[in-house]
Amino acid sequence: MTVFERLLAPALPTLTAIEEARKKHHNETFTWIEFARIMVYCFTKGCKSLTSLAVALQNADEALQLPPVPVMTLSDAFRRFSPGLLRQALHQLVMRLPLPSNPELALVGQIYLADGSIFPIVQGLTWPGGSIESSIKMHLRFHLNTMVAVDCRIGLEDSSERQALRQTLVAGITYVLDRGYFSFQLIRAVIEAQAHVIVRAYNDIVVEIETELPVDLPKPVSSLWSDVSDRIVVSA
Repeated sequence: MTVFERLLAPALPTLTAIEEARKKHHNETFTWIEFARIMVYCFTKGCKSLTSLAVALQNADEALQLPPVPVMTLSDAFRRFSPGLLRQALHQLVMRLPLPSNPELALVGQIYLADGSIFPIVQGLTWPGGSIESSIKMHLRFHLNTMVAVDCRIGLEDSSERQALRQTLVAGITYVLDRGYFSFQLIRAVIEAQAHVIVRAYNDIVVEIETELPVDLPKPVSSLWSDVSDRIVVSA
């Protein structure tokens, strides 16, 4: 078994079932499941365009059993196959996952890691405003307790990570953010949503300390953290 086959093995029964159930075009020769396998190969190999993908397929090892597909056929597949098929496959795969249990995280409740990452688009994307984009930004929420992504929003490459987070705040959740998210307006939005936030701050922020609060760390945490303070501050 090749590494590529082993990579696909957990998903293959799901992909096969969706392929058998979907409505097919009357003269279809390039199937959706072949397209799905090629997409896994594309992102694993890091192809940056349809042309580079077509060349990679032409030169792929025979053991991978990937058909040589021309650029025009690949381009047509992006239009012909509904993205809902891949969403269905992802949903079914996630539902089958044995979710991990992390008792240590129970000290701070439910934790979401939030970040935005830029991804290239293989074929480009025409936005509603008429602009053609070569990249998108994925605003992801990752549930640390279960190690599963729970929310994802797509925006333009320069879309605001803070705005995307404000639109998805959930009461009771602790959000862990990088310093690019930091702003007093965002922290206020988190408070108003009855959520919590752990965020890196810039070294040059200026605040006034209103109250110095006592710190009583749980034993499992006290061995990991030092010089911990708890303060109520206001923007200077």
